[in-house]
Amino acid sequence: AYLTPENDTLLTGQQMAEANLQTVHTAVELATLLGNEPQITTIYIHPGMFEDLDNTILKQQYANGRLIVALNTPLSQLAQTLDMTPTQPDLPLEEFVNGTAVAAVKQRETGAPLEFVATYAQFEQIPAVLSGLR
Repeated sequence: AYLTPENDTLLTGQQMAEANLQTVHTAVELATLLGNEPQITTIYIHPGMFEDLDNTILKQQYANGRLIVALNTPLSQLAQTLDMTPTQPDLPLEEFVNGTAVAAVKQRETGAPLEFVATYAQFEQIPAVLSGLR
């Protein structure tokens, strides 16, 4: 699932199609999609959508074991949304051009410690970069 504004220019239509991302434009649409399709394991979030996102939805999805991926978003912002303290410093987003900065979080099992990954990658490389967290 990819929560994105309707006028998204961060990812191209081809990138979204190749990654098999189902786009939604509101937190309500996201919650409905995830409820209807429990096989979805990863939630991608556009940086412009954090203001409109209900933190409760993300916390619930994190608790349910889904991988949360924030595109071009500081790790600290993702952690703050989940009411957590990151274990790694933010990466310098301004130094990264021609790709997508990724902050991701996944709970390995209920009650397990928070596990963060923060890295830079071209969008097409993100699944490989994050595969260790799935």
